[in-house]
Amino acid sequence: MFRASRLAAVAAVAAAALTLSACGGAQNTGSRAPAKAPEKVSIATAGYLTIMAPLWAAQPEFDKVAQEFGTEISFQQFGKATDAQTALLSGGVQVNTATSAGVSLQAALQDQAVVSTANMFTGGGIVLVGAKKYEAERGTNVAKYAGATWGYASEGSGSQRGSKAIVEHAGLSWADQKGVALGAIAAFEPALQSGRADIVAMDPTSAAKALTSGTGYVVFNSNDLDAYGPVVGPLLGNTVAVTDDFRKQYPELTQAVVTAYVQGLLKVRDAADVNAFYALMPPEFQQAHPNDALLAEDWALSKPAFLAADGSFSAEAIAATTKFAELTPEQAQSPLVTATFDDSYVEAAYKELGVPRPTI
Repeated sequence: MFRASRLAAVAAVAAAALTLSACGGAQNTGSRAPAKAPEKVSIATAGYLTIMAPLWAAQPEFDKVAQEFGTEISFQQFGKATDAQTALLSGGVQVNTATSAGVSLQAALQDQAVVSTANMFTGGGIVLVGAKKYEAERGTNVAKYAGATWGYASEGSGSQRGSKAIVEHAGLSWADQKGVALGAIAAFEPALQSGRADIVAMDPTSAAKALTSGTGYVVFNSNDLDAYGPVVGPLLGNTVAVTDDFRKQYPELTQAVVTAYVQGLLKVRDAADVNAFYALMPPEFQQAHPNDALLAEDWALSKPAFLAADGSFSAEAIAATTKFAELTPEQAQSPLVTATFDDSYVEAAYKELGVPRPTI
């Protein structure tokens, strides 16, 4: 049981609360000069999911940022990506890591200036999980799910678009399938259990739960670039997004947040196995993952997405993501769309850290 060596640390923490605070106000301990920052910085997340692991691995770095800038950094969970985006645009959160790159592109089309400052992973962030009763007959042949009921988060979401792309790559027509928007993450596995859906696009943590409970099995993992690349190309995953106003008002803080995230990504990439990965995680994450077998499945489904990412936005990945979001050529060239992905923050992070970008 790889968890045994850290049980004492976990037991010492009160019941997990997603809002973690790193209170500042102390003197500056880093080399960067003090800069303007709001009194509080709230970061939208999808919760303690393994696909969000770099964010959680960067907790020590975020603590340092909070201290250096005299602010309080907290993390707010959103069950639906669209709600997180709404919170970012309304000022309810200042940083959004809970939505895909495609959502930022859609915001640009609505004249909402959202800037993605770092790519969190490469891939769809979803796993297609079929009901266990179909495993023997259909296996991993997506074409055998013709006419099935496909579950996903919401219409137009990354999970819906990803399901559509995989279906069409298998030679099927999406129009011939039945779709059902399940809403929040908590509804994914129950939809399979009840028969509401035959196959569901889930985050890796939900997929691991369905696997270990015997509810479902993996049909397709979009986090594996070797599998998903031929379908859509090197798709950008969730991003570290801010509004254009925020980054202009707090440029040094924005850079510090990205640099902290890059450090977390590098830690996760370097984790040799699930034991090393677990050791990187804060107690709250550990409490959210009490089952060793489940976490091992979760880690196996998620890690390929991190190995295919260094935080940056390549031209090929931007093109793949723009196409995936179903933008027309004219839309793809609009000023706000072309300004959506800003690679300068990740470039500056590697320069500041003095480390080379990992080979992808």
